[in-house]
Amino acid sequence: MVQYDNGIEFPVPHRKNANKDASVNVSTYDLATTAESTGAHVITYTKPSYKFHEATGYVQLPSVSVQSTSTRIDNSIPYMFFGGYQTVDPWKGFDAGLCYYKSLGGWKLFVNTGQWYENPSGPVIKASNYVDGKLYLNMKLVNGYVRIIVRDPSNWSIIDQIDYYLSPAFTSSPSNIELTREVALAQHSRILDGSKLTNAHWSDVYFYSTTLTTKATSTYLQSSHPGRISYSSTYPCYLVGDTLEDKNFITISNPLKYYEEYVTIQMSQ
Repeated sequence: MVQYDNGIEFPVPHRKNANKDASVNVSTYDLATTAESTGAHVITYTKPSYKFHEATGYVQLPSVSVQSTSTRIDNSIPYMFFGGYQTVDPWKGFDAGLCYYKSLGGWKLFVNTGQWYENPSGPVIKASNYVDGKLYLNMKLVNGYVRIIVRDPSNWSIIDQIDYYLSPAFTSSPSNIELTREVALAQHSRILDGSKLTNAHWSDVYFYSTTLTTKATSTYLQSSHPGRISYSSTYPCYLVGDTLEDKNFITISNPLKYYEEYVTIQMSQ
């Protein structure tokens, strides 16, 4: 969990070190100590050797039903986003995309680097626009910045945009950086209260390097990752986590070679 200067708390679906420690695996995780502020998620990772610096895709935002607790209106926060993470020290990374706030009444564009305590601006939530319906997300690495743009696919107008400086390593020809794509239901604390996102739909997902433009397929994706488990043997590059229990909360429907699928996540027994 991170907190802004204005007091809003932000449960995030990644821990700071992004599970890069190869000695850590699902069997060594303890639900009570690792589920806090992470939530259930479906994620794909590109292979760093392809040096992808950009990702795009259409998103149809899910229907959501999230429960509050006596102390938190936003105990559960749905997400659809891209990300990028270094696979070597200093392990910098980010998530960038869309998140839903019950207290704010809609979806917002965000960038979160997980380093809120080093930068007064912290994770960025754009206050200027709500977004809804079918959208087009474009994430790219530009001269050390992460740029996330959300467009209206009916006319390609820009609804909102964030440019956030991260590190000189995040360039158009990156080394040791994996791009991620994710659907998540993050929680401040693990509560099986029935909170749900239904049919989060990604489609026509593409990756870009300086020499290649391609749809997302297994050729370019990792089928294993520290701290993650494959959703199925048929589609091993859909990885879920952080615990074996999380697999029970997730349904992936109609997958098409990792460039399109529907995801439903429900936090219930």
